[in-house]
Amino acid sequence: MKENLQDSLLKMVGFDLWPEFVFLLETSSSADLVGNVRMKEESLILHGAWGWSNAKAQHLKKYVENLEKEKEKFLNDVNSKIEHNDIPCKLVINRNKTGINIVPVSQWTMAVEGAKRVEIQGIDDKRQITGTFAGSMDGVFLPMQLIYGGKTDKCHPKYKFPQGFHITHSGNHWANEETMIQYIDKIICQYVSNKIDELDLPLGQKALVIFDCCRGQITEQFRAHLKSKCLLDSTIPPNCTDKLQPMDVSVNKCAKDFLM
Repeated sequence: MKENLQDSLLKMVGFDLWPEFVFLLETSSSADLVGNVRMKEESLILHGAWGWSNAKAQHLKKYVENLEKEKEKFLNDVNSKIEHNDIPCKLVINRNKTGINIVPVSQWTMAVEGAKRVEIQGIDDKRQITGTFAGSMDGVFLPMQLIYGGKTDKCHPKYKFPQGFHITHSGNHWANEETMIQYIDKIICQYVSNKIDELDLPLGQKALVIFDCCRGQITEQFRAHLKSKCLLDSTIPPNCTDKLQPMDVSVNKCAKDFLM
């Protein structure tokens, strides 16, 4: 069991990062929004009501000293929490967020051959929402949380999202302690409760959620809330998101490349 678990963890945070993973929105109305969500060989296909299109995501990667040691420390933390609390793979959840452009803009357009000036509509529209992706170690894609910028529910779109999606807001559309607690209550706890019933596990069964290391979100109050819900957490080492965060490299990166 230990070897299988370690293999799963290495696969989960190694450089292959779930290349064969297939994520499906398992709701009857999911086709209304995105139709099908599938990641294979680090490519993501999203189609449906939002009409998202391709774009290139570019950013400077930070050098991480002692990356292998940080990776080993992170793996050991995840491994020990799973083994000591007898957590099944269905209750090991990896969560990460990403910015999504409200107006999707491609880096190319159609123009008359020889044209000296080519306008790309919406290229300067930088408005975004925050999308939160999460998946279990056994390959179940959880409903998303979408965070819009605004002070009241009036900033939410009048659209029927798939069952289980959580639509919320913050002043700047960024995730914060409040939206994180909402995410735990509305999505993670619902999923964990269903899996505990499905697997006939005892009340108080613990689950593990993997987060990025964000001080403004992973606060003492947030961790106290996790504890009250029988949830353990493990955080990605600082500056290692693009190296050790499976959701970032497998889904978020592809989503950024495809959606923005």
